[in-house]
Parts: sequence; structure tokens; C-alpha cells
Amino acid sequence: MKMQILIIDVKCQINKSKLQFEEGVGPYKLATLAKRQGAEVRVFQDHLYDADPEKIAKIIRTFENKRTILAFSLLTNGLPTMLEIIRLTADLKLPVMIGGAGATIDPKTVIAQAAELLPIATPLILTEGDGENAFAQLLKIKPKNWQNYAEIWRRNDYGIIKEGHFQLCKIDDSPEADLSASQQRRLFLHLSAETNEPWQDRYNYLRSLTNSQVECGRGCYYRCGYCNTSCLRHQEVRKKPAGQVAREIINLHRRYGITFFSLTDNVALDRPYYWREFAKRLAEFPEMPQLFFGGYSAPHFLSSKEWHSELLPLLCEVGLRSIIVGVQSGSRRILKEIIHRPINDPEEALELVKRGVELGINIKTDFIIGHPTETTADLQDTYEQMKKIVTAGGETFVRKLNVIPHSRYDQRLKSGEWSLPPDSPERLLLENKIFALKRDDSHYRLLVLAGNRPMPNKYLIDRRLKIIYPHKIFSVEQLKEARQKLIAANMIESAKRRYLMMFDLLIDNRP
Repeated sequence: MKMQILIIDVKCQINKSKLQFEEGVGPYKLATLAKRQGAEVRVFQDHLYDADPEKIAKIIRTFENKRTILAFSLLTNGLPTMLEIIRLTADLKLPVMIGGAGATIDPKTVIAQAAELLPIATPLILTEGDGENAFAQLLKIKPKNWQNYAEIWRRNDYGIIKEGHFQLCKIDDSPEADLSASQQRRLFLHLSAETNEPWQDRYNYLRSLTNSQVECGRGCYYRCGYCNTSCLRHQEVRKKPAGQVAREIINLHRRYGITFFSLTDNVALDRPYYWREFAKRLAEFPEMPQLFFGGYSAPHFLSSKEWHSELLPLLCEVGLRSIIVGVQSGSRRILKEIIHRPINDPEEALELVKRGVELGINIKTDFIIGHPTETTADLQDTYEQMKKIVTAGGETFVRKLNVIPHSRYDQRLKSGEWSLPPDSPERLLLENKIFALKRDDSHYRLLVLAGNRPMPNKYLIDRRLKIIYPHKIFSVEQLKEARQKLIAANMIESAKRRYLMMFDLLIDNRP
């Protein structure tokens, strides 16, 4: 009987989730390593089951056998969900592995809480930091001997927790993701063909199958205080060779028909020389006009003349479709005193939006409201900056602050140095105005779809042939014309089939 690894990607609070596209490239890298060891692997995203521990536990029981290992990839918000899943499956006595950012922030507490729920004889380990090296080594030994592997956090036969070490792997050696282990992709592939499913759902399932993540590097340049990364002991930026990333994109496209890639880095678009090399390498592949990518950045990195005049047009030519720019506040005081970001970030983001609209690159700005000590005047500044960005053709994303345990925000709030802003009628009114801006991208559409501007990458599936994306903003006549061009195009069959189905669903169901 083959060893079986069930990887549960846990990121949502209990029963607080919504349907999402593929997330978390880490579990699929582990799946690659496990398959090299001859194991069978399944990766389950918790949102597929409404982040409901009982539903996930039932799934685990369906797959469980005598050689099953239960592995959790954990984000901080998912800790209660993971612990409840462990409690509900403790009677199976499956060996348990825990890793991910949520495990790394406070490994001692996480493994101790898990240990309380499992029989002492059940093998239990936790990897702090990068998990690839430890995971590959642990699969070579029997779970009952995991306690002898000193690099990891583990529980011994007497129930005592033994401390491990922070793991850093050589990122160049990190394997490509094996998406064939994805239970989400299996499910969506099946449901997309089910004619009794609502057509809008089938459309979204197909759309999700054209998307995936790819990792360019790890670490972050900032210590903002509100996120997981700011809590880590090691967060130096490590980049994969640009040519290796280009090859991974091509391989994922050829194996799975993926055409849009989300760069997972905290700050992906950063060093000009790196992205110049990436563009050169990606352009070497004939599939390049059908590939698109987008990633996260910060205004400071994209504000130079080199980026505006050279890099943005170059990357747009090879498929740059969208950039999410972390601004986080429109208040200079909050940026300087609380987040420790450049105070001119909002202005730099606005200039980036204007340049992006000219080129056909969708720029989405990321804001947070509810920072510690934030006043209504600070919130008004954020509203004014967001309004300028939307008017210029940018999109906005805004969320209410969620304080991450053990983050710098959490520490200073608990010490009494900071406090969260109290609700007031004036503040709630401002928040509602801000959230209304979040949903408004009509200015962007008017600017880029009118006049003689080139069609933006956001609405293309082939730049060379100018085949438009199957999107509801286009007329039936435009969709039919694009469908005919797609039939004649040279595209990976799996991707072509999905796009043709998306066109058919839109054409057949337009009012």
C-alpha cells in the first residue's frame, strides 16, 4: 500500500469563507516532493468546504488508510479551524504535520495546542519557516521516528514538546508546483461540464481553471506591522532566477492549460534588472502572446523613470496584465508613524495608475482602514486619495483591519501603546463611502475601452491575434467574432476548450 498524504490548506476562520480561486502555491510544491517519494497526494482547500471542520473531517475519513499522513498548511486566521479538524479526527491516530506562515509565527503555542488534542502515541511535528527540506526528509523515515529529527518542532513519546530550528531552503531548488494533486481543480473540472449547474457557476469554474500562482521569491522589504511576514524571524528577500520562473510558467501552461499567473511574492515587481531578464526569457517561448501575469508591488518600487518609461511597456508586451499596489492608507501621519511607509505612496500610486491606463495595465490599489490611532481626519484623507485613483482609472481594494496575533500591531495594542479607533456615526459614514469606491471600476472601463486606445491586457486572451476575453462587457457580436478567431488559433487544447465553453455560456445566456 502506497503512503498517502492529505494536505489541508487552512486559511479561513470556522464557517467564514467564500468560494475562491486556487490559493497557496506551497502545498503543491510539497505535493511534488511527496510524489517523488512514491506517495499519493491530495490537496484540499478549506474554502471548498465552507471552512467547516466537520465537513473536512468527513473528507479525511473518506480517504484515510493505514499509511495516511495528515499535513496542514496553515495561515494565522485558520488556526481555530485546524485545531477543530485535529480534534474531530484524533481517533484515527493519523501522523500530523503542521507548516505554513500560521505555524511559523508562534510554533510553540501552535504545536502545544495541537498536542493537547492528540493521543500521546500519535506522531506530531511542526516545521518553522520553509518546509520543503524538512518535508522531504520526513517522508524518508517512519512517523514514529520523527521525534529524532532535531531540526523540527516535535513531541516525544512522553508528551514533551521539543524545540526545532527555523528552516531556510535554497529557493532555487524549490520544486515546481504539482497541481494534479488539487482537489479543487478536480472538482471544478467536473462541475464545469455539468449542464445542470447554474451557467454563472460553470463560467466561474472554467475561469478558475485558467488561473494559478507562481513563486518568484520569498521575503519582504517592509516591516509594516499588520501582516504575517512582519512577525517572522527571517524575512530577507530571496529571488528565484528569472529564467527559472519563466520556465515554470511555460511548464504549468503546457501541463494544465493555465494562461494567467499570479505572482505570490509580497513585493513581486521590484528590481528592474530582474524583470528585464524575465521579459527576455518569457519572450523566447512561442506561447508568450497567450500568457498573462500580475503581482503585488509597492509605489516606491515602481516610481522611477526606468519603470515608467521602459519596464512597464516591456512587461506589458510580454503579458503584464495587472498590478496590485499596496498603499494601505491615504493619511501621511498613519503612513509615517504607524505603518512606516513612504508618505508619498498615495501620490506615487496615482501616477502609476495614470501610466498603467495608457499602456493597458490594470492597476488595483490596496488600502486598509482601521489602523491603530486612525482618526476621522486620517480616514477622510484615505477617502480623498482613493477617489482620485478611481477617477484616474484605477481600481481599489479596501478591507477593515484584522489584527494578526503576534504582529507588531497586536503587541502594541496589548501593551496599551496604541488603541483601535472607536466607532462613531461620522466614521461609519466615511467607511461606507470608502467601501462604495471599492466596487467602482466603471471609470477604468470607460477610459480603456473608449477611443483609439489599445485593448488592455485585462480583456485579452491572445495579444498577437487580439482575441478578447469572454467577458460580459462585450456584445454578443464581439463574443461571436472572438470565438471564431479562437477556433482558428494555435492554443493549448485544454485552454482553448475552456475558453470556448466560456464564450458559449455567455453567448447563450445573454438577455
